[in-house]
Amino acid sequence: MPEENKQRTSFIPKKSEKKHSAKISLYSLFGIIVIVLVIFSWIGLFLYENWLEGEIEDLQDKLVTPEETYDQDEIESFITIDHQILVLDSVLDRQIVSSELFKFLEDNTAINISYSSFSYNIFQGSNPSVVLRGLASSFGALAFQMDVFKDQENVVRRADLVSMDISGGRVSFAIELELERSLILYR
Repeated sequence: MPEENKQRTSFIPKKSEKKHSAKISLYSLFGIIVIVLVIFSWIGLFLYENWLEGEIEDLQDKLVTPEETYDQDEIESFITIDHQILVLDSVLDRQIVSSELFKFLEDNTAINISYSSFSYNIFQGSNPSVVLRGLASSFGALAFQMDVFKDQENVVRRADLVSMDISGGRVSFAIELELERSLILYR
């Protein structure tokens, strides 16, 4: 056999002329960056949580309760004063001041009207009811007075003419008004 036809077998690998370069795809690089950022974020959050817990403990140590600052007698006197203020406040809320009612009548009474009788009823929690009796120079003056009361914001329910009597050119009347409660209260 000729030697030329024999194949040579060698256990030594042939050197290839192609060079393999390590190529990293763009997706792989993006994935690695995201993983690194997630790891650093987790570490940062863990450290921040520990720092916050330490700050909370420091602030709780510095927090002083009122019982440690004041003695028990002072605390009880503060509670008593607070209770007294609340009671006085509720008393003032129920206090009635009639002067505002009279000022309302003075400001909203027509010139040709005179009152001869005045009465009012005030019940707890309801609006005051006022009955005015008097004389008007004419029926037109009385109608004008009714319109004046009707246009006032302090009048809850329209003015009702309870009675009317025309004698001697003058009109005697009785008017009932229901007023805002705030008009007679101290506050």
